Amino acid sequence: MSIRNQLLLPARRLRNVAFRFSLVLLTVVPLVALASERGQGAAAGIKIPFQKFVLDNGLTLIVHEDRKAPVVAVNVWYHVG
Repeated sequence: MSIRNQLLLPARRLRNVAFRFSLVLLTVVPLVALASERGQGAAAGIKIPFQKFVLDNGLTLIVHEDRKAPVVAVNVWYHVG
């Protein structure tokens, strides 16, 4: 492999990655926008039961129990500032 090809190889890879990324964006962004438009009307009628607890130290816990499947999920969100 010549030095010229070795120098051009990273540039070609970068262009290839940039092209793939833009292709994914052009595909995903319209689908997300379409899904959010359709989901706004349906989400207004959905009721998810939950319990909200505020601990003595100010920590807020929101608990939703769903016994359909033996799955446990934990999400931690920080609201600072």
